[in-house]
Amino acid sequence: MRVYRRFALVGTLTLLGLTVACGDIKALLALQQDLMREFQTSSVKVSLGSSRLTVVFVNSPNADLPESDRAIFARRVAEFVRDHYGAFDQLQSLRVGFETVHGVGGFSVSSSRIPYAFTPSDLGSRKESAPPGPRVLVIMISRTDHHNVWLAVGRAEESDSMVHIVLDDSGAAPITLRTVDERENGFPPEMLERVAAADQWALAQRLSQAVVRCIPILVDDEPRNVTAAPGFLDPTMTVQGERILLMAH
Repeated sequence: MRVYRRFALVGTLTLLGLTVACGDIKALLALQQDLMREFQTSSVKVSLGSSRLTVVFVNSPNADLPESDRAIFARRVAEFVRDHYGAFDQLQSLRVGFETVHGVGGFSVSSSRIPYAFTPSDLGSRKESAPPGPRVLVIMISRTDHHNVWLAVGRAEESDSMVHIVLDDSGAAPITLRTVDERENGFPPEMLERVAAADQWALAQRLSQAVVRCIPILVDDEPRNVTAAPGFLDPTMTVQGERILLMAH
């Protein structure tokens, strides 16, 4: 635990004992901005020293996730760095962690945890490019039992009256649905808290900050490699054919 006087909290770039070319500094600054944009946060610290890159999210709600979900988030961050930082292959390791900062009078108190470490070999080959399209939340609802719900975030692209969604988790199968179904059932993320069950509001609030569209769909089988969220939706929801009617409260 450390205490220091501070009046503004912003993204921080730290170079530890290095002689760094201007182009390298620009690459790190670009990575920092990309991380803030991709993960919908206003404060990310990026530090580089001895071929080790460290990414720390400040006051991030992801720090409070269950351990398994937090580990998944950390790997997503590491894979994003792999795909967007040109000098990634020159690193010996990449660390991902979290920092909590509390203001106390004119001072700030911070505590850090950096529990996740990856090597380039851990993360495999670089992807040539990120999937196109806006980030969306897919809400998968069991057709036979609406209490069973699964959640996944991905990027959507519309083509030939169909919407194709590539999910963030590379182990999950892509989703394809008709554009007309997306338009009838989809809704803006601001509504997510209003259609979620009361005990799911915290999760709904966090998810709504990471996407630009929410798309509920009906599924016949339990999907793989996605997050189970039983009881996520308000029980007043109804289904009419392929139309999903979510009741706002």
